[in-house]
Amino acid sequence: MILVFYNERKPLVAKVLPELKAFLKSRRQNFRFIEVKSLKIPCGPQESAHWGLVISLGGDGTLLAAARQALVYDLPLMGINLGGLGFLSAADQGDWKKALGSALERRLPREERLALLAELHLGKRHIRHLALNDCVIRSGKSPRMLEFEISTDRYGYLARVHGDGLIFATPTGSSAYALAVGGPLVEPRIPAFLILPMAPHSLTQRPLVLDAGQTVTIKLLAYRREPAKAMVFLDGQISLNMASGDSIVLKRHPKPLVLLRSAKHTYFDYLREKLHWAA
Repeated sequence: MILVFYNERKPLVAKVLPELKAFLKSRRQNFRFIEVKSLKIPCGPQESAHWGLVISLGGDGTLLAAARQALVYDLPLMGINLGGLGFLSAADQGDWKKALGSALERRLPREERLALLAELHLGKRHIRHLALNDCVIRSGKSPRMLEFEISTDRYGYLARVHGDGLIFATPTGSSAYALAVGGPLVEPRIPAFLILPMAPHSLTQRPLVLDAGQTVTIKLLAYRREPAKAMVFLDGQISLNMASGDSIVLKRHPKPLVLLRSAKHTYFDYLREKLHWAA
């Protein structure tokens, strides 16, 4: 059984959606279509055992929302890009039928992607969320400087960082927001975490790459003894308020996301194409 997340705001979705339904029917596949705004799978744990594949129909944002569901139910994910960059997709409007046919026959390449498990301790609230790309902490309505304390269960206290915010990214997220603030591109197979200060108030505070086998804690501190407020964003889609004294514990999710990839293009093919390296 196939679960399809789609983004109705993408103009091409209205055209591809009925074609996808007809294609799945022709292959005698059971399926369910969910508009991505709901962000929930309408089935219980018992029924989830019958799912075999998650499909994302839209852009990278749709795929990120679908990825969190695929992680919960330990299912492979195939992206059909009908949006912008499409870094994570296996196919686009022109070749999705061939790619999906290969996926149903289990002939499409599979790639494991490290995902984040974030435990947020926000006042009296303790919340757990998943993310594929990143966890971003930045100032909210007030553009005041923020101060963070970073520590790990392996090394203890690492550093204090002052700046406009902090990005904690996976290798998958290294080509997203982290790239925009000067972070390195990290091959997805490398088990690593990236910590990137945003507009740091010291030239010596540089991007840091850590082994993903450890747990990292980021605590928001009061700046110059004045209470601080910030916003936390997971994959740019889940947002929460954070105040001084609150902390986020980040670690590798026990299971990777299984991402179905194009049989024609590698990760570096996409980098050359999307980032115009060959132009």
